[in-house]
Amino acid sequence: MTRIGELVKKELGLENATFSYTGGKRGWKGDVPHFQFDINKIKNLGWQPKLSSDDAVRKAIQDLLKSGL
Repeated sequence: MTRIGELVKKELGLENATFSYTGGKRGWKGDVPHFQFDINKIKNLGWQPKLSSDDAVRKAIQDLLKSGL
């Protein structure tokens, strides 16, 4: 969660922004505190990602900014 927040903070130029979290170690009801996608099966079929996770998040932020949201 912090990684995405840090990327948003940087893209928006919010150098002084801080993060605070509630809900303890578990978060809110139904929250998944950690997960990781495994793309090995689709890569074995020949697919390759064009962007890293960080680059995909940056692109999404930039696209939203361009759209006026």
